[in-house]
Amino acid sequence: IGRFKTGPFSFAIQAQAPILPVVIRGAFRVLPKWAWVPGFGEWRSKIELEVLPPIPTVGLTEGDIRTIADQTRTFMRAKFH
Repeated sequence: IGRFKTGPFSFAIQAQAPILPVVIRGAFRVLPKWAWVPGFGEWRSKIELEVLPPIPTVGLTEGDIRTIADQTRTFMRAKFH
């Protein structure tokens, strides 16, 4: 997982809304980064979605954006196996 952009975290902090991380596994086998259409031989591939616990933003400010983005990324990376 690359470094996250800060926009979504800024919106969440401004709204004081929780961040809901979602991990998607296996999508690359169906639609690789370079492909224009899904691979027909890969339709039977398994794609998994895991919704992780919400991360609260109540009390955070714009100065916390990079910190919460990095914490969210670290949390999500730990869920890949």
